Amino acid sequence: MFEKFRYRRKLSFFRERVRETWSSALKEELEFWDEWFRTRGSIWPDEYKRRLDPLEPLSYYHRDFINHLPQDKVRILDVGAGPLTVLGKIHPSKELIIVATDALASEYDDLLTKYRIEPPLRTILARAERLTRIFAKNSFDLVYAQNSLDHSYDPLEAIRQMVRVAREGCFVVLDHIENEAENENYQGLHQWNFTVREGIFTITSRDIVIDVCRELSSLGDFVCSSENKWVRVHIRKKHRIW
Repeated sequence: MFEKFRYRRKLSFFRERVRETWSSALKEELEFWDEWFRTRGSIWPDEYKRRLDPLEPLSYYHRDFINHLPQDKVRILDVGAGPLTVLGKIHPSKELIIVATDALASEYDDLLTKYRIEPPLRTILARAERLTRIFAKNSFDLVYAQNSLDHSYDPLEAIRQMVRVAREGCFVVLDHIENEAENENYQGLHQWNFTVREGIFTITSRDIVIDVCRELSSLGDFVCSSENKWVRVHIRKKHRIW
């Protein structure tokens, strides 16, 4: 019991330290997106076009998580979406209602205005760690995050919040580059590593290790993989857990 208490205390202290780093690094993140818009995607021009295309189809990868649903209208939440969601906007047989959120939504609106861009879907303000303050529990058919939670100040709480707003039996899907903090030498917003160890989704930093599967086992069933430098985590929310 004492060891568990000490671990929780250490985790709480570390989160506060990361929160301070996170706040001071936001300028760098905005500078990246400013350059991205100015150059129309920088070294990713095709992605720039896809994100701005209102007729871009939802990928087959993402469709696999919703095709089985009986309803015609499907609600999807993109967490940490940046100024333009990476998700496609149309589905061959379903109406997609996509909500994109980001902690920097207001600043991204300023960038869109600066470059005279009207996005097909505007990102709204919400921190990943506080989703249930804005959205009802059990309100989305798919909750998604790509290369965003490892930039948050509390990724474990962010994932917990994502599961809470997902509907029972539906998926939370996380796609992140593996060990991004190590890759970026713990600079700026890069303070967390996502990896899979023996099938277990693990979040680490310099002096802490979080077994996410164990921490959130009561909320959902995990399928985790690591391939080609990407960590993919699929969490199916359990039924009747509230």
